Amino acid sequence: FPRGGGWVQLEVPRLCRRLQPIDLSSRGRPTRVHAILHSTHPLGVEEASAVEAVRSVISTLALDAKAELSLEPGPEGKFKYWVDVVLETSSGAYFYGGCEPKDLPYGGRPRHPGG
Repeated sequence: FPRGGGWVQLEVPRLCRRLQPIDLSSRGRPTRVHAILHSTHPLGVEEASAVEAVRSVISTLALDAKAELSLEPGPEGKFKYWVDVVLETSSGAYFYGGCEPKDLPYGGRPRHPGG
């Protein structure tokens, strides 16, 4: 998943003004980080702890750290998850990191003691 093979047509309007150059000679210091934990299945009672786990990791990167969960469509009977992270620096640079969709542990079902 996804199956792929489709075509996309993109129309971009004319620019209202000239593009401004980005100076990346200095990365700057991290100022903001935003992470989205995507899942193809509701996490139920584990949703808040999953979002908090992501937020606690990204909060080590910048003081302004936001994490959220986004439910996404997926293949029938498959439970997938992945994370996208964007970090903004004081110089105006953006850095992106993410991962490929993975299968949710335990088939996406909450763990049961002894199970």
